Amino acid sequence: MLRLLFQYRFAAIRGLALLPVAVLAASVLVTTIARGEVFGTDAEGESIAQAAQPAAQFVDHQCRKQRLVARIRFLAQELEIVRDAQRQGSSPEVLLQRVSALEQDGRKAIGRFLGDNTVAATEDLEQVARLCQSQIHESRAGWEDVRASVNWGNQSLFEARAGEKIAAQVASLLSVNKRWFWLSGLIAMASLVGVVAHERRHEIRRRFNGNRARAMGLFRAAVGTLAVLLVLTVVTFVMGDALFDWLGASQAGERSPRQAIAEENEQLAGEVADLEKKSEESRQALDRELARWSEAVDAAFPQNRSLAARWREYFGQLGQLAECGDLLANMPAAMQGDLDDWAVLKEELDKHRESIESYRRTQRWIRGGLGLGLVGIVALGGGAFLMGLRRRQQATFNTCPRCLTSGALMRVPGSDRSGSASVQCTKVLNRQKQKACNYVFPASHRAVPKICFPTLGAPQAGKTHWLSMVHNALTNRPMTEIQMQARQTEASKKLDQIAATVLGHRIGPQATQTADLPFPLVFDFEDKDWAGRSERVVDVFDYSGEVIVKMDKNSTQRRRALDADGYLFFLDPTFPRERQVEALNRFREDLRDLRGLGKEQKLHAPIALCISKIDLLPNGSYASADGDDAVDWFYKRLGKIDPSGDSMELSVLEARSGLTAELRDMIWPNWDIEGEMEKLFGGRYLFFPLTPVGLTELGETDLAKRTIDPFGILQPLMWLLHMNGYPILK
Repeated sequence: MLRLLFQYRFAAIRGLALLPVAVLAASVLVTTIARGEVFGTDAEGESIAQAAQPAAQFVDHQCRKQRLVARIRFLAQELEIVRDAQRQGSSPEVLLQRVSALEQDGRKAIGRFLGDNTVAATEDLEQVARLCQSQIHESRAGWEDVRASVNWGNQSLFEARAGEKIAAQVASLLSVNKRWFWLSGLIAMASLVGVVAHERRHEIRRRFNGNRARAMGLFRAAVGTLAVLLVLTVVTFVMGDALFDWLGASQAGERSPRQAIAEENEQLAGEVADLEKKSEESRQALDRELARWSEAVDAAFPQNRSLAARWREYFGQLGQLAECGDLLANMPAAMQGDLDDWAVLKEELDKHRESIESYRRTQRWIRGGLGLGLVGIVALGGGAFLMGLRRRQQATFNTCPRCLTSGALMRVPGSDRSGSASVQCTKVLNRQKQKACNYVFPASHRAVPKICFPTLGAPQAGKTHWLSMVHNALTNRPMTEIQMQARQTEASKKLDQIAATVLGHRIGPQATQTADLPFPLVFDFEDKDWAGRSERVVDVFDYSGEVIVKMDKNSTQRRRALDADGYLFFLDPTFPRERQVEALNRFREDLRDLRGLGKEQKLHAPIALCISKIDLLPNGSYASADGDDAVDWFYKRLGKIDPSGDSMELSVLEARSGLTAELRDMIWPNWDIEGEMEKLFGGRYLFFPLTPVGLTELGETDLAKRTIDPFGILQPLMWLLHMNGYPILK
């Protein structure tokens, strides 16, 4: 494992670092199984525990209902007493009149006597009330247990009858007590998806950028499983047992007890709410009458104004005691009804014991198998991920970047002594001439993934000139967006000579030879991806124009040129249209044929349509002599979009492409390049107006009279990398 991590370097290290998360989540799932949430080792106790909550709600609603009934009755009685006390000639009214006629000391003594006795009586009532509350608490606990047993018994019988149907067995997997089981599976699968998504993030981006994602089968399967687990988790957390009860009821032909209990509790809650409203109305009516009565009492005992408040406290405590007494008196009868129901249910449960046990055994096997299946999926997914990763690494390690032959790389004898071991491809490309590939590159770069881009187009379209200036620019002008360094190879030495000749002697490059496969121009590339930097080797092959114009699709060079991660196709605005039309059409047809695409299928690989030599547009037959024409308009618009030609913003590249498309009708009338590209590449193309010479001294063909200042030469290569999933462009 350590060797694998070090081989794959930074991106794999970050991706594989998530594997422990998947393993941890899988262990959580195993723990869930061990606890019995899957195998149901304590299914009966768990079911009773589930029945306890609605039982507690039922008992609470019943107790509150009984207390409210008693409270309303007590308030009505008190209201009548207070109203009677205020009637003219009543005993309390006469008593207050007589007290008011006494001297101050007499009234004070009577008020103290009444107040002290009221306090003592209130304290006695509080003690009695506490005793009653304790008895009520004990009785409620017993009632809740009985009620929970009744609920559980009804539900068990219902599940046993419904369980005779396979749909109810499946539905039991969606019951609320399995929510942590599904959540554990969701976490495990999400971890696996995260690992795969991180490691294959470039393929995912290619999908969004339009390029066809490769080797995405595992990712799609994992995402599909994750979506299923997400739905099941959400269902069990949000819907609870509603779906299970609905499916079970449809199978058993009766209403779910859980639904009946919920409806009963809901009905009781509504009755309690109505009684609370009536109780509050009675309380407000009593308070109004007591307020008037308190005024009369305060007038009779001015020195003891707390007397009325103490009396009100006393009567309030008396009311609570009345509620408790009424509840204690009625609770046994209500509990006895549930006890009778439980006795009947026990007999029914005993009769159906075998079917209930059979139902639970089936549940355990289904849930256990599914739980082990989820663990297996995560484990197999992780194993498939590591095997796929290893397989891709081996393919990269054993494949020659030049001819794409696998298994023909051999260590160069004696290269170890030089301090830098090298490998060489021994594949024979031409048996008649006994010519081998003979591509040599550092052994340390065998495991680094490769990205391949060929330069294609008609002869003399400016491919080699452009590539030499790109190599020179990347060698002498580091980029801030990426790290891209040219490696010294046979191809780079030739391009260095061409660049030196162009820049030093102002002599353009000769035509590229066609005898053998070209050696790639090699760049060591590293992006600055927020999700983890990626190291890659970028191989750019400079193919001659004859490969596209003349060679058959079965030739080694042409087949190798079409097997790439993206394409740089050069169109020369100074070259006759007919040969370029033919070259582009043959390229599209052969590419579709070699990739095995149907007529309507799209490759979804990026292609950069490089319009080279835009500095020579004034020399074309489509340009006017005075310069006041579409060509002049093109230059002005191009200067406004990006005067330097160095912008790496995607919006700027798209604007330049749109401007070039507008000029295309003038350069090549009636040639629908956009339509042809859309049919094969699905819109994954852009026009890149460029010149390796510059936009000064427009129309001048003599390089000795030109100021070399390339325009827009790096953008096609950067765009192809961006479209392959490496975030470069802004």
